[in-house]
Amino acid sequence: MRIRRGTALLVLAVLVSLAGTAQPEPTAIPVKGDVPTFLYGGGAASMDNCVRKQAGDSFRWTGSGQITWKVQVDRAGDYEVALGHAAEPGAVGQDLQVSSGSSRVRYTLAMTKGVFGNKSYEMTPIKGPLCLEAGAQSIALSIPNAPKAMAALDFRSLGLIPVAAKAAIEAERQEAQRARASTEWIVKAGYGLMFHWTSQSIGK
Repeated sequence: MRIRRGTALLVLAVLVSLAGTAQPEPTAIPVKGDVPTFLYGGGAASMDNCVRKQAGDSFRWTGSGQITWKVQVDRAGDYEVALGHAAEPGAVGQDLQVSSGSSRVRYTLAMTKGVFGNKSYEMTPIKGPLCLEAGAQSIALSIPNAPKAMAALDFRSLGLIPVAAKAAIEAERQEAQRARASTEWIVKAGYGLMFHWTSQSIGK
C-alpha cells in the first residue's frame, strides 16, 4: 500500500510540474529581402480550430478563422503574395485576406484547376503588395465571413516575394533553367519516363 501511495504522489508531482512549465515561444520565420519566403501551416504560431491538419503539410479549412505566423523581416518593403491552396467549389466567392500591421491584401476565392481538374492545388497570386516593416512582425491569413460549416479550402502555403528583388529572382531562375543538363539523350535512347503526381501537386 505504501508503494502505491508513493507512486501516486510521484505521478502527481510530475503532472503538477508539467502543468506549470511554460510553453516555448514559436520560432520566428526569417523573411529575407532578396529571396522568396514560403509560410506553411506547420510553422504557424497559432491557428483557429476550424483549420485542421491533413496528410503531409495540408490543412483543411472550414468556416471563418485565422492562421498567424511570427516572422523576422530582414528588410522593410513591399512583398507580392501568393496563396498555395485548393478551393472548395462551394466556397467560390468567399473573401480571404492577408494582413500584417496596417497593411492588408484581399482575395476572392475562385475555383482552382490543375492536373486533377477542379479542386486541384494551385499557387494563386493575390493582387496588391503587402507592406512589411523590418523586425519582428506577425502575418495573418484569414477568412472572415464564411458560414461555420462551409468547407472553404485546403491550405498548403503562403508565398512572399520581395518586389525590389523580383527581377534578380527571375534572372536567377532563368540562369538555373539554362544550366540544366540536356534530356535529348533519354529521348533518343527510347526510355520511358514517369512523373508521380499526388493530389497536393501544384502545376506549373
